[in-house]
Amino acid sequence: MKENFQIHIWLGLLLCLLGMSCSDDTPAKGNEPGNGNTELEVNEWIESVMRSDYLWNNDIPAQDKLDFSADPQTFFSSMLSLKDGKTRNGKHLYYYSYMEKNKDYKARTSIDADDTYGMEFTLEEFYKLKYCSTVVYMVSRA
Repeated sequence: MKENFQIHIWLGLLLCLLGMSCSDDTPAKGNEPGNGNTELEVNEWIESVMRSDYLWNNDIPAQDKLDFSADPQTFFSSMLSLKDGKTRNGKHLYYYSYMEKNKDYKARTSIDADDTYGMEFTLEEFYKLKYCSTVVYMVSRA
């Protein structure tokens, strides 16, 4: 009985491995910037990710209303919803979504692009004994 159970376990594991090996490894198109990394390609990638993943994606302006020639920071800010943050003293502050240019991200990498979760993050002390994590960067095609 015990041997029969072990055979079933091994067969189940083998079937799982075979099933995983048959999956498509091709990355989704339109979800990463191209190899040239021009501002236009970066802005197109930002728009694609925002339309699919942004909580308030219904508030993003129509594609023909966006200025794809703007620098990525300005382009990103132009897509943000007024629901994304708070208004204080007549000024709208974006608390939830922001973008920072990390000049030395290549030097900070500690992951192999072939074997990764697709992002790197750091832990920062928030208050005494409380921590938060910050995504440092995301690897394209991960």
